[in-house]
Amino acid sequence: MDQAGQANGETTNGLTNGNSGKQKLSLSPDMVNPNGPDGGLQPPPGVSPSHSTPTPSRRRASVWQQRENQEGEQETGVQWKFVLDHLKYVVLSSRLRKDLFLFVPFLIMFVFFFLHGRGISDAYFTVQGMRDLMIGNEFPDIHVKKTFTDIAVASDWNAWVDGVVLLYLWDPNTPDRTYDYTTSEQMHYAVGQNLLLGQLRLRTLRTHKESCTVNPHLYPGGSDETSEAALSFPRDCYGAFDHKNQDDTGYGKLLHTDFDGKEYWMFNYTGPEASSGSATTGDVDRYPEGGYEVYINFTDSLRSAQRTVKDVIDYGFVDNIATRFVIVEFFVYTPQFNTFTSCKLFNEVTAGGAWIANTQLRIFKVWTSADVLKTVFDFFFFFFVLYYVYAFFRDFHAYYKREKRIGGFVTELWNFLEIVNLLVFIIVFCMKVVWLLRSVSLEVRIPFKGQYPGELEILLWLYSMQVYLNSVNTIITFLKLLKYVQLNEQLNILTETIKKSQQNIIGVLILFIFVVFGYAITGTTLFGTSMWDWRNLNTSFSTLLRMLLGDFDYPAMREENRFLAWLFFFSFVILGLFLLLNFIIAIIADAFAEVNGNKQASKPLDVQFVNAVKSNLKALRPKSLRARFGRMCKGRNKTDIIDEMWGLLNTKYVAHTKTMTDENDVMLFKSDIQQYVPEETLNALGKDVLEALWTEIETEWIEQESTSKEKERMEQIDSIKQGVEESMKKSTTMMEGIESRVGAIEVSLETIRKILEVRTEGTRRAAEVVSPAPQFPSPSPST
Repeated sequence: MDQAGQANGETTNGLTNGNSGKQKLSLSPDMVNPNGPDGGLQPPPGVSPSHSTPTPSRRRASVWQQRENQEGEQETGVQWKFVLDHLKYVVLSSRLRKDLFLFVPFLIMFVFFFLHGRGISDAYFTVQGMRDLMIGNEFPDIHVKKTFTDIAVASDWNAWVDGVVLLYLWDPNTPDRTYDYTTSEQMHYAVGQNLLLGQLRLRTLRTHKESCTVNPHLYPGGSDETSEAALSFPRDCYGAFDHKNQDDTGYGKLLHTDFDGKEYWMFNYTGPEASSGSATTGDVDRYPEGGYEVYINFTDSLRSAQRTVKDVIDYGFVDNIATRFVIVEFFVYTPQFNTFTSCKLFNEVTAGGAWIANTQLRIFKVWTSADVLKTVFDFFFFFFVLYYVYAFFRDFHAYYKREKRIGGFVTELWNFLEIVNLLVFIIVFCMKVVWLLRSVSLEVRIPFKGQYPGELEILLWLYSMQVYLNSVNTIITFLKLLKYVQLNEQLNILTETIKKSQQNIIGVLILFIFVVFGYAITGTTLFGTSMWDWRNLNTSFSTLLRMLLGDFDYPAMREENRFLAWLFFFSFVILGLFLLLNFIIAIIADAFAEVNGNKQASKPLDVQFVNAVKSNLKALRPKSLRARFGRMCKGRNKTDIIDEMWGLLNTKYVAHTKTMTDENDVMLFKSDIQQYVPEETLNALGKDVLEALWTEIETEWIEQESTSKEKERMEQIDSIKQGVEESMKKSTTMMEGIESRVGAIEVSLETIRKILEVRTEGTRRAAEVVSPAPQFPSPSPST
């Protein structure tokens, strides 16, 4: 470790109680010289630092300012903003620990409150058994095998009721057997030990023939509806289902007419107020209770039930023109799990003639005296919720008293979640009370002989709404656990990242929603006429989001529109997936990098745990308990007092920094606290608590500055290393260039040498040709 690091370590270890007369800081000589290797964290010896605000150029030299207090002791200054942040953290962590101490048992009780007695796995197999019975079996006596989901016309529905519903809810081997529910052999079960209750009900809703208007210009006679041509061609129009277009006239077989001329048909309309049950929501519309109803007693034999269904089929209970909704509904009771099951199998018939099959099988319970202990626990848990309601309004009152406004408190994320959480809890408990009272008032008794148990519908709705709302509350309650991770730097990085990036994410999400909405309109227009996933804006929006996850049927889209499917698909994938979603990922990544870079090095979890244990043990000392008891007698606690002290110091800080160029230059000393905070508040807090708090602030401040200095030094080293590496890289590149140039020069010189050799040889040969050898006279014969 360098000299600065050693000095910082000695300073941290030299912290003691300021009023004990002992040394507070043990500084090495290197820390005194402002021109030392670490920039000088202390003024030179012999120089008395003033308490005036230092200039920005001397900020590092005044980080650890010292001065003498009234008792003549040296005291260390700490950055004022750091003191405020630390006090705020102390208040926040203290309150979070207290809340966490209550929240953990609250969470355990909530899970028990929500899941106890549900038997979700058993309920699944019960529902699956009924679904396989009604949907999985095929129609008998037809060449093309069909099931409930394959119903396409009225004759299919008739075949399904006659060949599946009756043959699988009754025993076809004993068609004349009746069920009086008096002995084990006379009990009527659907599948397993699911006891059929009361009656089976067939119900349909219809529209009348004037529920829409035709285009008269396309019909004989034109717009003149009184002409002979117009009268000879019917202009009936059965529109989409609507409450105003609903037909209420009797049809089928005319049974009799009374003295007043009122006709009684086989299928008579029953209004919603006279019918027992509840509305049904399908894929196309929401259908009210009531309509044309046919009942079959579960005490009757199969042969009797078949006669009733034969009349239903023969007299056109369901047709392909006026019918808009038809449902088969009944209830079963499962004694093993003490649960009721509502079974609804219905078909929606659109004005265009499409039959849309759907099922709703819901498990619910009825309150009895056997649930008293569970009810006692539920109301005990409700008092726990009421405590949180009280705590919320207490915090709200304190915030309003301090800030004189309410907007900031309500819009804060955790407070907003708390509001939603508590409101849902209160609604759930109201529904639970109503469910309990209705269960008692109805006096439910199985097997409901000779009647359809429609009164169970309200109990089903109340029970189901409790389950749905508690499911929402489960997510909110577990999300609130993220609030308590603020106690740890490592665990808090997720919430800090979301907080840092929330503004940018909201902006990109708004653009994303606009883009997806535009493509949803286009997709509905291009593919909605033939593809189920694009039939309206809601389903198109969901389909586009699924496309981003890779769930799409491109061949079907291309088959529907070969010219524009490729442009629609690839443009949305590029814009929505490659650009916008990656923008969101980039924003979160940048925020994470920023949060992770600014995060101070925190202590390991085991060290924090040990420190927390020591702090709790210290709080259990007799002296600490006496001080706490004294504050309790005065109606105050340490956290509120520190929060009050933070408010006073923050007010002074704002006043001090109005004319400052750098707010970080303002330093605070312990004696300043005694000056700015009233004596009554300090006495309520206690001298020992104040000393321990200030010592903790000093320690954290010195550790942070030591870490900052070390971080700066490491950044300088990394910067130097990077510069050296870049220089070496440039030098290496330069040397490689020189080597390549030298090689090129050598090649050039070798070429020149060869050229010169060739030229020299040529010159020599040319010289021999130009200058022939000398000729001498030949000798005479005499010679």
